[in-house]
Amino acid sequence: IGNAGQIYWFADKVNNDNSNFGSAKAVLTKDIVVNKNVLVNGELNTSESGSFRSWTPIGNDNNTYTGTFDGQGHTVSGLYFNNEDEKHVGLFGSIQSGSSIKKVGVLDSYFNGKNSVGGVCGLNQNGTIENCYSKSYVSGTENIGGVCGYNYSKSGTATIKNCHNEGKVSGSDYVGGVCGYNNDDPEGVATIEYCYNTGEVSSTYHVGGVCGWNRSVHGLSEIANCYNIGKVSGTNYVGGVCGYNYSNGGISDIRKCFNTGKVGGTGDSVGGV
Repeated sequence: IGNAGQIYWFADKVNNDNSNFGSAKAVLTKDIVVNKNVLVNGELNTSESGSFRSWTPIGNDNNTYTGTFDGQGHTVSGLYFNNEDEKHVGLFGSIQSGSSIKKVGVLDSYFNGKNSVGGVCGLNQNGTIENCYSKSYVSGTENIGGVCGYNYSKSGTATIKNCHNEGKVSGSDYVGGVCGYNNDDPEGVATIEYCYNTGEVSSTYHVGGVCGWNRSVHGLSEIANCYNIGKVSGTNYVGGVCGYNYSNGGISDIRKCFNTGKVGGTGDSVGGV
């Protein structure tokens, strides 16, 4: 994949011919630019947004991506998605077991959806996202993350590793600079490790510089070797690393992490970590 036309073609095939392309392996051979100047000072360029070519994420609720996507260190710039009623939004919308997204950066892009919205991937269910980063604007209602909206292990393993976010992230609930919601349910392993955030993160509830909500159900949900230096703000359950760490019969672990970013809130449970 070496130009905008080819990445749109690939998304169309995964979404509409999934039996043949859902598990396809793909590599980026060049940096790709879809639209220019989507963001101005980190915010949507509203004066030009009417002319932007809209993006359809790779993989959706019914046609998930299960292949390997290797960015080879290249970037995808200028993606524009703006539909507050849609879920599973990002460069990739939904990936599942066996899938791997690696070595790709998403720049100068705008993603606004409803649920499970991320700069690189909206929903990661039992897949792997590694060595990826986002410098985009990501917003929605819940499960909103700079890199991945929802990292979900369903009796398997879901991993986000060596990733970071530099863009602004905002939502209403379960919002994080790297990942909005990290969850094993049941008896899986959901891991965020060696990741960091420098962008501004805001939400009403459950907001953290790295992860909004880390939840375990009879398995392991872990945030390890991560840090935040970005500003984090909200109302309730606000943390520099994680907004809310919760176990329901499993292990929800935060270790070897730190925060130096400013953390502020107006309600209960507001703290540095």
